[in-house]
Amino acid sequence: MTLTDDKKAADKLLENIVAETKKMFKETGRTPHLAVVLVGDNPTSHAYFAEIEKTCKDIGFFHSTYKYPETINEKELLAVIEFLNIDEEIDGFIVPLPLPDHLNKSKIIEMINPSKDVDVLNDTAPIQISTESMRIADILQNTLKAAIKEIYK
Repeated sequence: MTLTDDKKAADKLLENIVAETKKMFKETGRTPHLAVVLVGDNPTSHAYFAEIEKTCKDIGFFHSTYKYPETINEKELLAVIEFLNIDEEIDGFIVPLPLPDHLNKSKIIEMINPSKDVDVLNDTAPIQISTESMRIADILQNTLKAAIKEIYK
């Protein structure tokens, strides 16, 4: 596959996501809501976030950003993740890696509800979610793939 083919594939994927998002809005009155939890000032995480934010705007997703300093302690970050896990308005969220060294990455990832884990980092529990939630998760995961393709174009 060439870069031109990759660009065409990414464009087609985005078109499909936009169509699916419009269909979902027509059927349910809502669009997917993606949250991003940024910890610290890692340039890679911020570049990744900027691309996700742009993609969300392009395809009509609602998005929220939760920014925290590098000094956030683990207990505070776990509380944020627990909040996002139970917030019914949030369909999925991302905690970009790497995290600061004082945070236990494995513990943070394990805390993410698999049905809301857009990066699919948590593989410790089976996903049992509704058909609508599964559609939202598929849309979010496809959006992530499209964003990654954009980064590497």
